[in-house]
Amino acid sequence: MHDPAMYPPARHARVPWLFVDNPASHRQFTPEAHESLELATRAVERCERQEFAYIDKWAAVVKWHEWRQGFGVILEMADLSGMDESVLIAPFQIFNRYFFGGSIQRARLRWGLRDLRSQAGWAASCRVNHGGGDVLITLGPEHRNRIQGDVVGLSPFDSLMGDLLHEMVHAFLGRYSCVGYTCESVECLGLSEANIRRNNSHGRAWWRLAQAIEAEAQRAFGIAADLTSNEEGMDDRCPGVA
Repeated sequence: MHDPAMYPPARHARVPWLFVDNPASHRQFTPEAHESLELATRAVERCERQEFAYIDKWAAVVKWHEWRQGFGVILEMADLSGMDESVLIAPFQIFNRYFFGGSIQRARLRWGLRDLRSQAGWAASCRVNHGGGDVLITLGPEHRNRIQGDVVGLSPFDSLMGDLLHEMVHAFLGRYSCVGYTCESVECLGLSEANIRRNNSHGRAWWRLAQAIEAEAQRAFGIAADLTSNEEGMDDRCPGVA
């Protein structure tokens, strides 16, 4: 865990954080675009700081416990097929506030039986409108691990929360990173388009942030979330970034 004293709150005051470009690379970022691995690293640092360092994180934990004692109990049921996206609004807002400082804006959630008709084994997806920053997160009514059978032992509730967090990592990096958004480098633009076409953005930045959120979700919220099982990584760096 990082020493909190090494990361003064001022460094994390803005979300997404200002990215200081490498002078040797001469890359120019468009407004609100950040090198993906640097963006993920800053977000991980934020995850690993204790709640007292951020009022919004503390408030999110309080809100979580209130929600779990009320409507969250319903999501512990084995059969989730009758639910719709309204039950996910509260956890989305809580996770957005805790892990991402409320930076995933203009987001829509979709969750229903109709959303399983895409293809066998499919359970969740995230689309980011790179021009306007709008986000659409779609989840199947069952949790991913029950459909794919790739992890045994997770409850429907934990797997559902894991699916939601998985797609929120995509939304955050897709909205604010150089690869997900674009910078002015022609090479970066091509890499971004390749990621979008292949629907595969589980690169180094995604893995770094997803693994940190898995650990922090267990510690802060008691969720055995699985964000990373059976996900293949890819290179999500701009040219010249180590």
